[in-house]
Amino acid sequence: MMTGFRHPHLPWCAPKKYWNLYDRAKLPIADNQYYPKGAPPIALKQFGELFGYSDIPEGKPLTMALIRQSMHGYYASVSYVDAQFGRLIAALKKAEVYDNTIILVIGDNGYQHGNNGVWTKGVCWESTNRIAMLMRVPGHGSKGVRTQALVELLDVYPTICDAVGVATPKQCEGKSLLPLLRNPNRKWSEVACSQFRKGAIIARSIRTDRYRFTLWQKGKQTIDVELYDQDKDPQGNINLAASPENNALVERLTKLHWEKWPK
Repeated sequence: MMTGFRHPHLPWCAPKKYWNLYDRAKLPIADNQYYPKGAPPIALKQFGELFGYSDIPEGKPLTMALIRQSMHGYYASVSYVDAQFGRLIAALKKAEVYDNTIILVIGDNGYQHGNNGVWTKGVCWESTNRIAMLMRVPGHGSKGVRTQALVELLDVYPTICDAVGVATPKQCEGKSLLPLLRNPNRKWSEVACSQFRKGAIIARSIRTDRYRFTLWQKGKQTIDVELYDQDKDPQGNINLAASPENNALVERLTKLHWEKWPK
């Protein structure tokens, strides 16, 4: 069974009791509401779909009141969906199939929420491209365990096939995550890939255990590069590729990029 929830996607509407779970004044807000230093113009964006709502001042920064209202609505929407997920779990238990059911919870993208001056998605930065992925596969792994391994949404389908004993179709590019569930600390993928298109220009990103590296390309021509050190600069506030002293690192990651990018 595949069940999709629109929330916490816009619009952030949820029953009042979920809003009441939070004190708006105490919710965290981004402290880096500015574009990354040295980021190329092609990489920048502001509000996107947020402009589709009547109280959002197009072309102007959000007021603090709107920032806090937006964060409040997002948290309320997340809690609303969490409650619906709980209803699904309760139904599985009532039907006495919970202990024999594989459960995967995934999102399709992250959200900037003001980080790096962007409120929605459509960028190649960490907040947008890092998503929630939770798995429960009876007989594989222990509950409550986390891994730092780099995985992709492409891995979901092969994982399900492997778990139920069905051959994975040859066209699938991902790989089963069952070995990782059994041993979360084992050696795994060197990179995770993502891409985003702006007209004729495509941004192709790789995430290593330390860096997020993006090539902006038009055809075979590279027109811009982004490089963020997610260890030393977890918010991605400085594009290292803009500094000549990082040329050797950019060259090394470019080579790795083309070695690992799906053919």
